[in-house]
Amino acid sequence: MPKPEVSKHKGKFWKPHSQKFAFRKMFESSREKPVISLASSAQRVRQGVDCGAVAILRLRSKIDYEIMEERVLCPLKMKDTALGLRRDLAKRRVPVVVRDRSPGLFAPEMLEAMNELITEEAEIPAGGAVSTAADIFRFSEMLRRGGELDGARVLSPAIIKLATTNQTGEMPNNLWTYARELHGWDEFPAYLGLSFMLRGEGIFPAPFGTMASAGTFGGLGAGSAMFWIDPERDLSFVFLSVGLLEESANMHRFQRLSDLVLASVVK
Repeated sequence: MPKPEVSKHKGKFWKPHSQKFAFRKMFESSREKPVISLASSAQRVRQGVDCGAVAILRLRSKIDYEIMEERVLCPLKMKDTALGLRRDLAKRRVPVVVRDRSPGLFAPEMLEAMNELITEEAEIPAGGAVSTAADIFRFSEMLRRGGELDGARVLSPAIIKLATTNQTGEMPNNLWTYARELHGWDEFPAYLGLSFMLRGEGIFPAPFGTMASAGTFGGLGAGSAMFWIDPERDLSFVFLSVGLLEESANMHRFQRLSDLVLASVVK
């Protein structure tokens, strides 16, 4: 794969010489941007992760990976997961390649630039972690079991219940406006919890599958990663890939794969 020409980008967040992504500067600059939509009418969730990361940093004076290592990765024995590209994992990294380069939410060149942006020192709370399917499965199992795995408690059942409750009602997610116009999709509810995406009710494009129970929750990345937990079926599912698709095509892929899994459960 040709090396992305990320060194040509000389904005506030990309430092070509140090190869360090400064999410603090991203947070500070976001305060200068105009409001895109009112919170009461639509959902946009992309910058929230970075802003939340800075808030944690200021409260605890620890950087993200130290908090994640201490509170999540070590207790769950997720030895092959790191925020940033840890030195001992570098040789095992599989480069991200955009296989479907049709127009979408993100430019293919930007996504492939993550191969250069994610270094040992990188601090990118959204999209800046490396992991394996086995580790993500351990994280999913902790959630399925109500916050505990192998005797290590990471979260309480009450916290998981709150985080997986619909916080957005029937409001749409404007992140998918381009896809609705491109494919003629009807408007559908965002169904967002606190950090988690939810299946909700109804027939519409759903990465967790059309047959998942309404309380199914999880997360997904830009064309490459997904995990979900169906509490009603007591089932976890994990998918990782480095061959990225355009986001709406990836939504359909995840939906088909999830429905295949759900259709195979007969107990």
